[in-house]
Amino acid sequence: MNERIQRISIKGLVSKDHKVFMVKDRAGNWEFPGGRIDFGETPEETLGREFKEELGVDQIEIGEVIGIFSFTTEARGNDYHFIVVVYDCQADLSKVSISDEHLEYAWVSFDQLDQYQMRNSYRQFFLKFLA
Repeated sequence: MNERIQRISIKGLVSKDHKVFMVKDRAGNWEFPGGRIDFGETPEETLGREFKEELGVDQIEIGEVIGIFSFTTEARGNDYHFIVVVYDCQADLSKVSISDEHLEYAWVSFDQLDQYQMRNSYRQFFLKFLA
């Protein structure tokens, strides 16, 4: 029997010069750095931990929440419902050391976002963000 699991994911949107920093997950989808909030952790603590684990970045400036979206997916025989909270962030990403959780990273130009594979919920977020 499939288990139905809900997760809250905290992501950081870092943008500069009409580009946004994204990482490519193991399924080939592009997303923002960040991840699942651990029990008892604040969203800000989650972003600090995730940027360190995923990118090797120690310093991050966390701004306001700029969006919330959700999506569902199936994995390992279970149904997942992710609620994604996106914060506006600033960080020096000139020396990124990407973890094995992701395949690659890129600064993606706003006008080239449609050329990158990503979940539809991310694409819809960008349409609202860029409007």
